[in-house]
Amino acid sequence: RMMGLRADITPQVARIATTRLSHVERPLRLCYAGEVLRIKGSQLRPERQFTQAGAELIGSPSPEADAEMVLTAAETLAELGIQDIKVDLCQPTLIPYVMETLGVNADDLTSFRAAFDSKAVAEVTSLSKKLGPDAHALLSALLAASGPVEIVGPKIKALPLQGDAAQARDALLETVALIEAGDPALDLTLDVVENRGFEYHSGVTFTLFAPGVR
Repeated sequence: RMMGLRADITPQVARIATTRLSHVERPLRLCYAGEVLRIKGSQLRPERQFTQAGAELIGSPSPEADAEMVLTAAETLAELGIQDIKVDLCQPTLIPYVMETLGVNADDLTSFRAAFDSKAVAEVTSLSKKLGPDAHALLSALLAASGPVEIVGPKIKALPLQGDAAQARDALLETVALIEAGDPALDLTLDVVENRGFEYHSGVTFTLFAPGVR
């Protein structure tokens, strides 16, 4: 007989949402918990079998939906007794949109992405200077736009972005405003150039951190 071992429950939830629950009005809110198995562990999580718990909001790409999920995650961790939660928000689509506006080719885009992910100031400076002073100023400002939301939020808002890049930036800032309204005490940081691990995302992403907790 065949035995299936799952590494992630999310695909199962997606299949259920598009089959058995396809008739249910959107947005669809689902949650789950269960055992998963990985081929190999990571440095942060050496064990290969563990319980995965998650929640999905399916059918709404709005900032309200993003904010709801961030607030749900933070509230859940707080209920478990985890303190000093920090939420880091990213917009992985922003840099590709900016690169498209600047006419950057595929090879240079790969170099830029690697430089931004590693926060390599010298490399970003070297690459961006080839694109002219305006591009250099914009990309340098983007690289510097990471940190506490109260400090970098106004800087991100002032960036001279256009088209899809401006829409992505505005969606991120609107999500931030909704989260702050929902939980003013939540500690938020922004990083508009982070992409590593988020390559397949098409909107706002978030990671939660807390001292002493993996």
